[in-house]
Amino acid sequence: MHTTRIGLYTMRKSLIGVILALAIVVRGAPGLAQSPDDLPDRAAFEQFQAILDGGALSPAAVAELLVFDDTPEMRLELARLSVEQGQHSLALDLLGDMNAILPLEAALRTQVLDLLIEAYMRLGNVSEAIEMAFLAYEAAVQRLGDENPALLPRLLVLRDLAKGSADLPVIEAEIAALEARLAAPEGVRQIGKPHALPVWFGTNRNDTGVSDPAARFGVELSDLSLGQLTVTIPQSHRPGRIERPALWGLTQHLDPMQHVVLAQIEALAKEAFSTDCCGAEDRLLFIHGYNVSFHDGALRAAQLAHDLEFPGQALYYSWPSRGTLLSYLQDANNVLATRPALAEFLEIVTRGTGRLHVIAHSMGNRYLLEALDVFLRDFPDRELGHIVLGAPDVDRNEMQVRLDLISKRARSVSLYASRNDRALLVSRRIHGAPRAGDSTGEPLRLAGLFTLDASEIVADVLGHSYFGDSPLVLGDLAGLLRLDMEPDIRCGTRERAAPVWDIRTDGCPVDHVLAAAEFHDRYQAQAPTELARRIAEAEQTEQAFWLSVMEIVTENLGNATAPAE
Repeated sequence: MHTTRIGLYTMRKSLIGVILALAIVVRGAPGLAQSPDDLPDRAAFEQFQAILDGGALSPAAVAELLVFDDTPEMRLELARLSVEQGQHSLALDLLGDMNAILPLEAALRTQVLDLLIEAYMRLGNVSEAIEMAFLAYEAAVQRLGDENPALLPRLLVLRDLAKGSADLPVIEAEIAALEARLAAPEGVRQIGKPHALPVWFGTNRNDTGVSDPAARFGVELSDLSLGQLTVTIPQSHRPGRIERPALWGLTQHLDPMQHVVLAQIEALAKEAFSTDCCGAEDRLLFIHGYNVSFHDGALRAAQLAHDLEFPGQALYYSWPSRGTLLSYLQDANNVLATRPALAEFLEIVTRGTGRLHVIAHSMGNRYLLEALDVFLRDFPDRELGHIVLGAPDVDRNEMQVRLDLISKRARSVSLYASRNDRALLVSRRIHGAPRAGDSTGEPLRLAGLFTLDASEIVADVLGHSYFGDSPLVLGDLAGLLRLDMEPDIRCGTRERAAPVWDIRTDGCPVDHVLAAAEFHDRYQAQAPTELARRIAEAEQTEQAFWLSVMEIVTENLGNATAPAE
């Protein structure tokens, strides 16, 4: 559709993107701190918070903020605030480079294009608004495929914008073609698709009303919304990865057969949600941290459930993070305002006989602890499964106060920490006190808490996402969540002095643990016999893998107690 205009526009932007992407490879990504001294201090966070609280934006203020955080997410946030303040030209200046750098299929590009449409319309430049609407539709096709129902509302908006123009017949023809594709039998349309993983979600972000999953939920506080989303995961997926194009600026295609994609979002009423999600099966809930969009948190929730081969339902809660580095104070301010919605969500997802396990990351732990305090007191009959506090950005004293009630009502509480977590270094500077997830000096030792120190594990550049990125940490999580094993009998840990264990670099990758879990579940006491047969039949290149699985079954699972009913 509209091949000439979109094709030439995309080609021109692609060439710019190639140049800029190569510059990033050589010099490093813009806005990324290269040493601890480059990380923002409290004054930078307070300056941005003042703007979020209603302070006027100016080109000078924007330039100062971009010194600390010149990322696409920050530029989008500043452009959004500029539009709210009626400074539409400033918004266009902020978004112009991003429209060149970001590939068409990136979820963030969709939000950029939608904001450009709004800014151009408010400036009365309808022709440019139509151009951006064409690109927004093409971006959705690139990201979602050409058979996704979310495409239709975009075409209808485009038709309204283009009334009276020469483009209208082309748009109406595309609408008819899309409706025909959507009417095709489901079985025909699903041939060759990657694995589609359903995730039940709750959020107190504002619903934008946009059907495109990349832009469905915003950054403002709202009431609790419930639903189910679908994330597609390619067959070539590797544990710990959320596959994206290798260099965003060098590709124009997000391929579901190669990349992880948020494909669909469906809103549900409370009763329909609880009936379908929360029965006899166990559930695994993920709560994201600060500086995370709804879209990116959804990909992580699906990746964790997939990589752990969790046998029950995958759940996700998204609180209204603004998704930028400098919005730390605003993200923290929303903890109390979110408490009622998250407590209500916890009540819904603990219905039925299945057990709820929770993984929270970073600032998400503050949201979890605050909501649990209300939920557990209001529903004294509810019990929880394993609670995992990943890199918790929580004051150590607060953790101590909150832990007693939670540990009495949960199967276990585990804390993953690291002394190499630069994100928590920023938090320590802001708060003037060490965080629970920072193991610098001495890891947190509390009764009722298992502390796992992942300092030896190589992770992302900030050392903050090891809980989901490292196959070794995922292997330890699998031992906990799949096999109900305590740290002293998990194969990837080394006891320092109880209740603290180190995650070993020579430990058990997640695929080894999951294979052991499968044999244990299927064969029980006969698992060693079946594994011995598998080892005897295996190729030489597979021997080491199966011997490792045998060791987990005989030495680790052999010492495990049966899970509590």
